Amino acid sequence: MGLQCQNKMHRRLIVLASSFALLSLSLAQQDKTGQGRCAEGRIGRLCECSTDDIWMEDMDANCRKDNGMDSCSNNGDCVCGRCECKKRDNPAEIYSGKYCECDNFNCERANNKLCGGHGRCECRVCVCDGNYTGSACDCTLDMSTCLAKNGEICNGRGICECGVCKCTNSKFQGPTCENCPTCPGVCAEHKECVLCRAFQAGEKKETCERDCSDFVLIKVKDHRKLPQPTDESFSLAHCRERDANDRWLYYTFENKNGVKEVHVVETLEDVVMFGNLAMRFNGSLVKPDVISSSSSSPPLSSILVFGITKWLNLLWCFATFSVLTPLFAH
Repeated sequence: MGLQCQNKMHRRLIVLASSFALLSLSLAQQDKTGQGRCAEGRIGRLCECSTDDIWMEDMDANCRKDNGMDSCSNNGDCVCGRCECKKRDNPAEIYSGKYCECDNFNCERANNKLCGGHGRCECRVCVCDGNYTGSACDCTLDMSTCLAKNGEICNGRGICECGVCKCTNSKFQGPTCENCPTCPGVCAEHKECVLCRAFQAGEKKETCERDCSDFVLIKVKDHRKLPQPTDESFSLAHCRERDANDRWLYYTFENKNGVKEVHVVETLEDVVMFGNLAMRFNGSLVKPDVISSSSSSPPLSSILVFGITKWLNLLWCFATFSVLTPLFAH
């Protein structure tokens, strides 16, 4: 009895295997139209398409963007004349578009980041965040890094590109075009203009209005009224220059947000030289301080030592002359 059951089971398995083989062979021999297995009005590999929606000869053409292009850009399958895009292992990476021609992971990179980390990839083109531009979103529109100490963009001597100054004047250099190794400096540069504006003197006296109207001039009574550095965001230059008559001209130069200001002491100071030392006079009043040719001033003790030494030398010469004269007379 048990042996008969096993034989029946064996015969059934053989019949199932034969049926499956015949079905596979039948499917392999069917043409591309699906005839022979699809009901009327249905086409496709799995009879999934309706002839009411698309004809067989149009199915493949509808999945190609242009003649010669791969079906579904080789990034998807053509189903009933429509592309179904492939899925990627990384769910964040997506193919898209009518022909699966777009994706969000094949855009330009900057600093090893997609779209520089400052935008999103849409159909292989970077769409940058609001403050960035460029094909890889690697160019910032923020110009704060181009601000010079005077508040001007690139010191007014260049243009700001992607947060970096490009100096347009070859004499200027540095991150904000503020360094000028060959320039004379603001003091020497503005000396003649300050002289003509404040004292109607100097080399630019005749062309003062034309050449020297680019700054605001403010006169002060003495040195104590000159501005002192209080805000590091603006550069303040203290200047001391001589005019053609060897008189001292004292002034400051400052650039505030593009507005140039010059404060100048309203009187020129005469200078009397003692060797390497200079004593300055303002009118009839003798100043007690001493000025050297350098920017620093020596102490009052220096002039006292200098004077005493001179007087001792004179006394020694007089005494020597008084003693030696009678000897030569005999």
